[in-house]
Amino acid sequence: MALSISSAQALGTANYNSIVPSQANNQNQNGIGNTYPNGLAYPENELSSMYSNLFNKSMIKGINSHFLANISKNLVAYGIGQSFQNGSYVYKINAVYPKNGDINSIGNETFSLRIIKPIVGSDGSVILKSNSAYIPSMIKVPIIYNGSNLLLNLSVKLDSSYKNEITDIVLSKTPPPNLESRFSGTPYYYIHVNSSINDTNVIDANYTFAVNKSWINSQNISPGQVALYKYVGGKWMEMPTLLIGNNSTAYFYDGESDSLSDYVISYSTGSATGSANPLSVTLPAGYKLYLCDAGANYTFSTTAANSWTALQNATSPSSPPPAASVGYQTNNVCTAYTPAIKGRRNAYTVGLAVAGIGLNITNYNFYGASANSSTTASLTYPVTVNGSFVAILVASGYYGLTGLPTVPSGCSIQQITTNATSYESAYISTCNNVQKGSYNATASNGDGGATVIGSFVFPPGNVILDDNPTGAGSIFTNNKTYTNGQNSLLLGKGEISAKPANNFVFTNWSVSNANLTVQNAYAQTTNLTVVGNGILTANYNGITTFSESGLPSGATWSVVYDGITNSSALSSISFDTVPGSHTFAIANVTYNGKTYIAKPSSGSVVAGNVTSVAFSEEGVLSLVVSSNRTAYDTSDIVTATAPLPSQSIEILIGQGTAKGVLVSSGTGSASCNLYSTCNANVPLAAGLYNVSAYLPSTGNVISEEVNITKASPSLTLSVPNSYVYDGSGGTIDLGISSYNNQLQGTLYVNNASVASTFSSNTYTTSASVGNYSIAFKTSGNVNYTSASKTGNFSIAPKLYTVNSTEALNSSTTDTLTAYAHANYLTYICDGGAGTAAVTYTTGTVSQYSGGDDSYIGEQTTDACTETTTGPDLAEAAAGVYAKPSYSLYKGSYTYGGTLDYKVNETGSLVVVAISSGGGEISGIPSALSGCYSKGIESGSDGLESAYIAICQDQKAGSYSIAESVSSGENFAMAAYVFPPYALTMDDNPVAGTITTNGKTFANGQTTNVIGTGTITANPPKNFVFTNWSVSNANLTVQNAYAQTTNLTVVGNGILTASYNGITTFYESGLPSGTLWNLTYDGFKNASTGNYISFDTVPGPHSYAVGNVLINGYNYTPSVYSSTLTAGNTTIIKFTPPVCTISLNTNTISFGNLDPGTIYPDSVQIIDTNSGDATANILLSGTNWTNPTINFGATNTSWSITSLSSFGPNLLSRSPRNTAISIGPSSSNSIYFGLNVPGAIPAGTYTQTIVIENSC
Repeated sequence: MALSISSAQALGTANYNSIVPSQANNQNQNGIGNTYPNGLAYPENELSSMYSNLFNKSMIKGINSHFLANISKNLVAYGIGQSFQNGSYVYKINAVYPKNGDINSIGNETFSLRIIKPIVGSDGSVILKSNSAYIPSMIKVPIIYNGSNLLLNLSVKLDSSYKNEITDIVLSKTPPPNLESRFSGTPYYYIHVNSSINDTNVIDANYTFAVNKSWINSQNISPGQVALYKYVGGKWMEMPTLLIGNNSTAYFYDGESDSLSDYVISYSTGSATGSANPLSVTLPAGYKLYLCDAGANYTFSTTAANSWTALQNATSPSSPPPAASVGYQTNNVCTAYTPAIKGRRNAYTVGLAVAGIGLNITNYNFYGASANSSTTASLTYPVTVNGSFVAILVASGYYGLTGLPTVPSGCSIQQITTNATSYESAYISTCNNVQKGSYNATASNGDGGATVIGSFVFPPGNVILDDNPTGAGSIFTNNKTYTNGQNSLLLGKGEISAKPANNFVFTNWSVSNANLTVQNAYAQTTNLTVVGNGILTANYNGITTFSESGLPSGATWSVVYDGITNSSALSSISFDTVPGSHTFAIANVTYNGKTYIAKPSSGSVVAGNVTSVAFSEEGVLSLVVSSNRTAYDTSDIVTATAPLPSQSIEILIGQGTAKGVLVSSGTGSASCNLYSTCNANVPLAAGLYNVSAYLPSTGNVISEEVNITKASPSLTLSVPNSYVYDGSGGTIDLGISSYNNQLQGTLYVNNASVASTFSSNTYTTSASVGNYSIAFKTSGNVNYTSASKTGNFSIAPKLYTVNSTEALNSSTTDTLTAYAHANYLTYICDGGAGTAAVTYTTGTVSQYSGGDDSYIGEQTTDACTETTTGPDLAEAAAGVYAKPSYSLYKGSYTYGGTLDYKVNETGSLVVVAISSGGGEISGIPSALSGCYSKGIESGSDGLESAYIAICQDQKAGSYSIAESVSSGENFAMAAYVFPPYALTMDDNPVAGTITTNGKTFANGQTTNVIGTGTITANPPKNFVFTNWSVSNANLTVQNAYAQTTNLTVVGNGILTASYNGITTFYESGLPSGTLWNLTYDGFKNASTGNYISFDTVPGPHSYAVGNVLINGYNYTPSVYSSTLTAGNTTIIKFTPPVCTISLNTNTISFGNLDPGTIYPDSVQIIDTNSGDATANILLSGTNWTNPTINFGATNTSWSITSLSSFGPNLLSRSPRNTAISIGPSSSNSIYFGLNVPGAIPAGTYTQTIVIENSC
């Protein structure tokens, strides 16, 4: 535990801290520590749990709830997020607080704070800058956060919200230049605050700062003497300053003020020296015990006593009276007196040194020792209880101390003072947490003066730590957690914290006697002062919770517990009550005409527990749907349960909000599956449904909305691997799976729709070279979403190669045949014998080796045969699909040799043959690049060999083949060079191109090839491929009607691609959807669209088109017949029928009429139609007008016959259908009459009558 130590000039209590720092010190900032004296800091991601743990007590009602309010009304919780932007720290701060101290009303403010990265000067000064766009009112918030190692935080509470705050702070060892008076003490640092916030708006300002331990030690002061001083009216005033924690290098303090101005961090002294008589040291009032000591220049006064009760004195050579003294008192002013006398020093010399210390403990054992007219004093004192506190006071008079007294290790100097004359000294040291043992203290003066040593030993109190009720929590103090009944030896002031268990809340502290003092009995964390034995109890209230199930949402229920009634529409009700077992009662709940009964409805519960309450309705109707949102193809069970097992119950399903139809019924319960049995074993379609449980006996019904969503269809797609054209297309397998095959999938090849299926299908593409992009898609329907699968492959063209075959054989017989496949045009044979000559019997010899023991030859059949008189033969045969038109290079060799041959044209085929007898060739010959070795066949005795290689697409140039034979025997080599042939490309008509051998050729162009390759016809615009044709048997087309196919070339020839023209006739002028027809090249096609196309052989062809009859009228074409070359387009314009009317007169005159006169419908107009369509007549007219007055158009009438009266058909100002029809080249009459209004002025009146026709 710690002590409370006071020193002179201190306006508040300074706490000498040697125990556990506050929890806030566990936060790290710049390696020193971080403190939150006016709020709790939380990371933002912990704020949600903090709300409920700290403030969310609105459900807790009870007789002790005022305890919680007392604790929480001043709390502020900060959620702080940090980022670094452009040299500044930006903090997003969320402040949560009880509004107006009401824990049931939680406030929440969010604002941003920007802190410029601290600027550190070479002289140790620090500049801090901050700005905030908004500061909320009436809650304490930081304007400096994580500022520096000196000023950690600065928090303010303003009487009104503030915008655009800017604060500059300078921390310096020298005072600001504007100060009128320097600080008289020893400053640690000055704080100069320049803020845009007006001091009149500041309610509170808290400065959290740090002081290095090394500086405190260098000043020979205690940590508790450090204080914050404010510059006010030319003077420095000490502010309330609290020591709140420490780490290995610094102590942390919180200074409280009401302004943003000039401050200094320093310390107060607890001693005084001087020539004043008397001399006093004033300590803060309110401490239980004050210890004083003093030394006099000569002696103390005999006429005025020192203020304390002396426990140990020492006399000087001028004794009596004493010149040094140690004692105690209860007053806060230590005063010493000395006489003004003549002596061996100067006359009237007076001098005193006084020191004091205030303590809040009173139980001690005193031990003292004196040096009377001696230079050295020594004291041995015992400590009998671990954890004791010791105060050592030393005073010296007549001669002052020659140095610091020697005290036990671990003791700290609190005060030391020696007068300028050095004849008097006063010293105080304190020792914390002293263990049992014997200890020594010594001191020396200058020259046989008076020295006194006093040791005050304060044993710790035995404090029993208790909780009520037992087990409801624990107590944390002195860096340790204590459970009920455990004890600890404590002394002085230290922090205590109650730790309630689950379902309990702290209410207050209580102590057994005056030896224990709690700073705030209602604060869960507070300070305890211990001066003796006692019992400390943390009292808790139990949080008793009742949790309900079964009530409908919105129903209000209530619980009476321990005489307290709480109600809620939520699922739980909680009580904050004193410990113990209390009775409860829960009433029935009536909601929407239904009564719900609680179980249990009454009983007893020990405070701090949770009780579950199940509500049920007597005769409740229930409906359960396994999922209110499910896919179309997913099982979803619906279950309806009647209130009684004997009741009939029905399940109804309707779309939207409709009541629906019966789908299932039963006694006591009913169920069905939305995917099957709820809809006659057919799944319900996707959509919203109203599912109801219905009781026929009572008419009760409950419903739920069920959303059956679209399902995702299952698609499969398999595309072939890419391959070289072989005359076939690519085969694609596709499949789609949906309920009852209701969904169709469409296959697209290169974006064109080519196939579809409701289940599975196979599609084969055209046998054409190219790249194929494949997509299998479905657009979905009411039950399924759209889906797709994609793939791709390519068919590469085959470049020209000569088909070949080969065979190898060996034997110990005298005749040997190698059989190659039949139907090749040319066969090359070679062979050899081991011990005798060979004879080639089936073809023409190209080359024998020396001694005729091997040969090379050519033939047109597939069996190569040789004979010998010395059995043991090797034979090779190769067939190529090329005519025996070649250049032959050959030679016979012994031991080794080189065959030179020449290729004159690129694209040639070369067959290489090597044979040996009497010895075996060394291996595959060198320099056969691009050749395929068909293999080496050797006889069993290793004295004969046969070898053949096929070399495709050889480039023009000179070549050499080197070979050797073992045993120095003979061998033969030959090269057959088959040149390519001239292939001429043609098209009919001359319009398209042909692609082969990797190139595209226009009409008449030639390329040189041999063997088999892919050809592709490329028709021009408005033409389609029809077939291939060749000039002679040298060319063979694999499929004459395939646009892409294979061609085999064994000689010169012409390849022709034939095309048909696509001739298109477009129409204009016909109504949409009209059927029309046209004959072209003897073919007649019809269409309701706007064009008709023909696929015909090239050349000009005649066409004919006739009139089109629509509703009895002929539409005539612009051209009835003509000639058009295949592959072109033309437009046929149809002219619709017309009707044209003319009148036999354009003027009607009714003559001179009196007002009120009626003129009958007898004035005739003849309308003639000169067109070829029937004309329908429409009539309209203007009002009758003259320069001064007019009358209406309806005063004119008309008729299709002449009348003797004014007719019933009145003229209107808008066109009206008369139902008069005039056929082509026909006429009709219309008769007009007039009704002149009465009382109109005389004058000339005119009217315009419009006669329109519509065909």
